[in-house]
Amino acid sequence: MSIEEFIITRHGLSCANILNTVSSHDTWKAVAHKTVTRAFNNPDPSLAIWGIINTLYMSSKYTYQPIVHVSCLVRTWITAFLLYAPSCARDGNNNVLTLKRAPFLREDARGSSNQCPDDTAKQIEKFKRMLSFVKTLMSEESVCDLLPSIGPVVIKLYLNKVTTIHFDTITTIDIPANIVPYVKNIWESISSTTHVEYQSRERIREHVIPKIEHSDLREPNLMNFIGWWYSTKNERTCHVVAHHNIMETFVRNLFNDNSIDWDRIHQQNTWSIHLKIQNQQIISITVKEGMNEPVNGSPYVHYRCEMLCDSFFDDSICQSKCRGGTYKKRTKRRKRLSHSR
Repeated sequence: MSIEEFIITRHGLSCANILNTVSSHDTWKAVAHKTVTRAFNNPDPSLAIWGIINTLYMSSKYTYQPIVHVSCLVRTWITAFLLYAPSCARDGNNNVLTLKRAPFLREDARGSSNQCPDDTAKQIEKFKRMLSFVKTLMSEESVCDLLPSIGPVVIKLYLNKVTTIHFDTITTIDIPANIVPYVKNIWESISSTTHVEYQSRERIREHVIPKIEHSDLREPNLMNFIGWWYSTKNERTCHVVAHHNIMETFVRNLFNDNSIDWDRIHQQNTWSIHLKIQNQQIISITVKEGMNEPVNGSPYVHYRCEMLCDSFFDDSICQSKCRGGTYKKRTKRRKRLSHSR
């Protein structure tokens, strides 16, 4: 019997995730209230600069795949591009990267507005803006030799319909002068990162991969995704970018292995699950650590304020507010804002 392999990776650090890190720091008070509210309420946040650079760093561990499955949230599309595009044209590979939106991969939406997808047209614009930002960084002399190169990749987004984007036609943008040295500092600070792997030492619990019908409810669940993949598969390997909570729940439901340091993994992005399945039975699970989030109170807080969701690209929000300005004390009670994982 053949063995199918699944590699499921958590998305990079998003603009919503970063609020967990910086919200208690004094520098946060320098951020305009309008920008903070926009970031919390953004229905489909992109990746922060820290997330972009860390994900590019992790790309050296990923090889070319013609198809990567993503959720309906744009942060998984961006992460998939950053992880797989550098190897797309490398070693004579095909330069087409196909990102397929798949069911069951969305994070649990309860209690958080930023777990629900934005309008598809807006998502595509967010994706293109991030491509512009990445291409701009790679054109900067001081960091282009550090970052992995990305060739003329053709990206095919399988959404409601197929959208084709040619990376070589993406235009560069103007970015603040302090962003480039900041990116260089991030790359140098993570260059010595080590990653721990956890191989299951316990017997995997008995499980049944469900048979998925088109009429089934599409609640987020990795086991249901695997069942759906088996109903449509034409490859022996499956690469996925998904979300933290459904990934952790999936692993914990199969075994309770105390060797996995979940406290560490809770603070990481781009951590991954590696599965081997034979005869529709999971025979091996490996959990691999990813990249740590920045330490609360680190000097990166100041610059990351400029990257909160779309404020970095939004002319209607003055960039000087992210670098100073007046913080107005709230006079009205505001609902507790939930954070995205």
